[in-house]
Amino acid sequence: MAVRTLWRMVSMKLSKSQAHYIRAVYELSSNCESGVRIVDIAEKLEVSKASASLSMTKLARRGVVRKDAERHVYLARGCSHVGQV
Repeated sequence: MAVRTLWRMVSMKLSKSQAHYIRAVYELSSNCESGVRIVDIAEKLEVSKASASLSMTKLARRGVVRKDAERHVYLARGCSHVGQV
């Protein structure tokens, strides 16, 4: 794990759960050009769609991810390295 990436996570005060969600978005987005669907995140992490949606909303408020009009999720600009942990 890169020290810079670890520092970024610590400075953002991400929980382990939030880090798992970010990693899932990162991994799923590497396979597609459009954003990641909440249902895909939920399936990957084996959580409910409601839990995935709530977590994505919280991460969006913190500026780590963004959602478009169709509710696709993207890592925010400058945060893609956080998903590489």
